[in-house]
Amino acid sequence: MSRAIPSEFCLGSDFCCCKNCGDKAPDYTPMCAATVSDLSMIIDRDDMADFLPPKKQPKVAEKENQHTSEGSVKLRGKASLSLKKVKGKKEAKDRFGDTSCEELTNLSKGYVPQNTEKNTQWAMRVFEQWQEARCVRGNPVPDKLLQAPYYIGALSHWLSLFVSEVRKADGSLYPPKSNYQLLCGILRYMKQQDPFAPNFLERKDGRFRELHATCESVFRQLREKGVGANPNKTASISKEEENMLWDKRILGTSNPLMLQRAVFFFCREGVLLTGRRRTAQIKA
Repeated sequence: MSRAIPSEFCLGSDFCCCKNCGDKAPDYTPMCAATVSDLSMIIDRDDMADFLPPKKQPKVAEKENQHTSEGSVKLRGKASLSLKKVKGKKEAKDRFGDTSCEELTNLSKGYVPQNTEKNTQWAMRVFEQWQEARCVRGNPVPDKLLQAPYYIGALSHWLSLFVSEVRKADGSLYPPKSNYQLLCGILRYMKQQDPFAPNFLERKDGRFRELHATCESVFRQLREKGVGANPNKTASISKEEENMLWDKRILGTSNPLMLQRAVFFFCREGVLLTGRRRTAQIKA
């Protein structure tokens, strides 16, 4: 009984006459025509598997996207896109704040220290009281003097009058430093209302020369009158009291303690008490 053997079981040599062998028998057929009786041993399909090279198994491509039970998709283990709601995060409508126009206007003004704001209010209050006083005297100040459009000549003229006429509530003169703070408060108010308001305190701006010259003259007159000059009020030791200290040997040079007291006494008299007057007399 004969049966055809598939070509993969080609034995070569004389037993094979298939196309897989180099030596072809005359009675060549595509399939082996060898019979079982011609073989010295019965070769079964399962036995041939031990002699054949192992077949290459196709590599299974790694799944790039693995779906998990939580509903998330992992991309090569580097990033993940989750459809699950993350804890602690709010929805879009509740995530961002709500700013009104009034709040935005206050924020756009910037941070102003409390003392600076009080100084600005004080300066404008004094300026408005001066406006009312001139209105009563029949020589009113323009109502929109500090508002745009600005007339530089008028602004410089009226501010010069303000510096020369301003007084305290009791009628006494303001010191030069307070006068300058009043002008700074007025300028700060103008800048808050209009960032492009002219800076009348800029010394290089020749348009406000009248105001600058008036300030120099008024401030000099105030210093000559002693307004704003705060002399040292520490009581000085008279000549009699100094002699008594020497007579009682509180001051002296005979021992270190008396010498230390004497050095301290002269430093106090020469630097702390009369230093201000001597410094004012120094000429460059």
